Amino acid sequence: MLFLAALAYLSKTNYNISSAKEKEIVAGLVDGLSYKMIARSNEISIETVRFHIKNIYKKLHVNCKVEVITKSLRGEL
Repeated sequence: MLFLAALAYLSKTNYNISSAKEKEIVAGLVDGLSYKMIARSNEISIETVRFHIKNIYKKLHVNCKVEVITKSLRGEL
């Protein structure tokens, strides 16, 4: 599954995303999951997902999830 591959890749890379939950959320975005599905799979609220997404955007200096996914797939994280 792409989610597990993305999570494994993210755990090996050196990037600004430091928390495990942020890594899981990025992996969920790469896998094409909605915020609601990410929240459900991580047993957190949608508002918590939004909080982490906001932090991820700030750390990566991006404005949308497409940019996060692109950086992740290019190995820029």
